Amino acid sequence: MPSSLVLKACLIALAQNRAARKKSPLQQQKKCGYGTHPSHILSTFTLPSMYAIVDIETTGGHATANGITEIAIVLHNGRETEGRFHTLINPQLPIPRHISALTGITNEMVYDAPRFADVADKIYNLLQQRIFIAHK
Repeated sequence: MPSSLVLKACLIALAQNRAARKKSPLQQQKKCGYGTHPSHILSTFTLPSMYAIVDIETTGGHATANGITEIAIVLHNGRETEGRFHTLINPQLPIPRHISALTGITNEMVYDAPRFADVADKIYNLLQQRIFIAHK
């Protein structure tokens, strides 16, 4: 997972945990001789146990007029990958040429792919109890 994402999750955890502690983690670190370098901050926290890093490809930029052509999900526990899910999706509408040129996904590739409704329950279950991280 990119360090900026881990740092962001760490900072969110810091904000949530501050109210429950008498001393802030940074005060505790300074008392113990630790600095405020991100690696020191990361070693102090218990991060949420699961993340779902999601990447999708679509037929265009507007949700109401376009469809999903591909979805990939990586399940991560903050230290290592625990699972992966990937599928092409039949968007039930033509993929414009400029989108195929950008993504490499063609109408022929998605012709026999499942519709989103066919995999929605599986995706929903994969995302349960996880912090959703969108990849752009």
